[in-house]
Amino acid sequence: MADTDPLLAAAGLAVTAERRRRLARFAWDRLPVPPEAGLIRLAAEEEVWVTARHAAELTHVSPEVIRSLWQTGALPWLPAPNPHDPGFAPMRLLPLSRLQAYLDAHPGLRHARPARAAGDSRRLRAVTARLERLADPRPLAALWLLLLGWEADPPQLAAAKRRVLPLLWETTPTAEREAWRAPDAAGGIRLQFPGIGEARFRSPWLPDGAPAANRAAPDDGGRFFGRAVGQREPARYPPALVEERLEAVLPRLVPRWF
Repeated sequence: MADTDPLLAAAGLAVTAERRRRLARFAWDRLPVPPEAGLIRLAAEEEVWVTARHAAELTHVSPEVIRSLWQTGALPWLPAPNPHDPGFAPMRLLPLSRLQAYLDAHPGLRHARPARAAGDSRRLRAVTARLERLADPRPLAALWLLLLGWEADPPQLAAAKRRVLPLLWETTPTAEREAWRAPDAAGGIRLQFPGIGEARFRSPWLPDGAPAANRAAPDDGGRFFGRAVGQREPARYPPALVEERLEAVLPRLVPRWF
């Protein structure tokens, strides 16, 4: 016989006494939730909790549709401290498996106009496919390096930049590249790909003779065929795949004279 907690029962779940003991290990008081929020607070060790934006990318549904589900109470959510700045409002996390089940039960949401208009994930894959067909490997290498920034830890990302950015620099015409040292000693690199876009990096490596400048180093980011790629790009590819694709394109970056 399942020992049902009222909160879990409200969400249509039941747990055994053993599972209750396992769930009791979660310290809910770590998450400051105002009592008036009226949240259903769920904990499941196998559940994956994601932001609305990340959920939209994984399910190919508009972020607006995803947000409407927790705003209307169709899905529970949990608050979590914002990792980018503790001064920001807490993030709202949704249970991914329950979201997918809800979308399966309501297939019309996947084909709603906002959902079709929001295919950021698909658009990025389309951009990647276009870059893969180019004879010039530089934009593709820059994109994979930007995407690695979402998944890699800082030492891994710094090591990748020290390997890749010198190659990108040497294979880019002088008129289409820029490097400078910011007042805080951080390095900035900007690469242009005419007809395609550009990429910007906060770099641990700078070419010899890079001038000091009275401007900050950029955040990692870029634009490819009109599609912006930000410093904190939600993961759309497994980390291992990003590393594999980046390694595959590096041999094509052959320095040449301009």
